[in-house]
Amino acid sequence: MLPSPKPQAFGSAGPLRSARQSGTSPFRFDAEGPSVTDTASALANMANRLDQLERALNDMKSQGSPVYGIPRQPHNQDTRISQIEQHVHRLTEAVQDIDGSRMKALWYRVGALEEAMNSSFCSVREDLEVRLSTMEEHTARIAARLVEFQESLSSIMQRQYEFEKSVRQHLQQQAYLPSSK
Repeated sequence: MLPSPKPQAFGSAGPLRSARQSGTSPFRFDAEGPSVTDTASALANMANRLDQLERALNDMKSQGSPVYGIPRQPHNQDTRISQIEQHVHRLTEAVQDIDGSRMKALWYRVGALEEAMNSSFCSVREDLEVRLSTMEEHTARIAARLVEFQESLSSIMQRQYEFEKSVRQHLQQQAYLPSSK
């Protein structure tokens, strides 16, 4: 037999109504909002409560026992059953509403995360493309300078050869060196 909790009218000030009255949303997903674990825990608690009410309803239908804060009406059992069924139905709707809201918030959070990842990826890709383009420009400049250096070196070697040749000819003309044949 389940323990009878303190009677509480449906829709009384719970966390959802308190949040609505205070103007804050219990479904915020920012740094201070509930985590996925909190959401799962809240849904599990409501599902357990729903199971308890359904078991109590079945007990009452079979034995006529009092159920969770709904006053005993000995001469009108059908009314009590109808009240409990309405209570269960409202609780089911509340669970589905919370589940839907939480799922929407979770999907919104996943979408925001995907968008942030895509944005970050695009930013990194753009940065890499800019760096690659800069590296290609630097490589092209270095290659051009190497070509210039090779041309300069070739020109210097040519001038050195011509200088040595003119010195040799001058010395031969002055008869300091034997002519090479």
